[in-house]
Amino acid sequence: MNEYRKKIDEIDVRIAELLSERIQLTRHIGKEKLKNFEEIYAPDRECDVLKNVALHSGSNISYISEIYKKIFEVSRRIQEEIFRDKG
Repeated sequence: MNEYRKKIDEIDVRIAELLSERIQLTRHIGKEKLKNFEEIYAPDRECDVLKNVALHSGSNISYISEIYKKIFEVSRRIQEEIFRDKG
């Protein structure tokens, strides 16, 4: 079991790094949306992301979709902060 947990710990570090990178990109996109007077919520984009992720999720799609819905929620909140603070 320790071997599995060690692998999970390694994966968690990679996930955290990728999420941090995603958050930085989300901030850049939020600033662009503010500058271009675009809406924060982009349901078509979220749908496209879920479709793309589904191609790589196999039988785990329901779990991964649930995680991505939370990622979308947090991403919108980050962009709302940018809009509130005006950049």
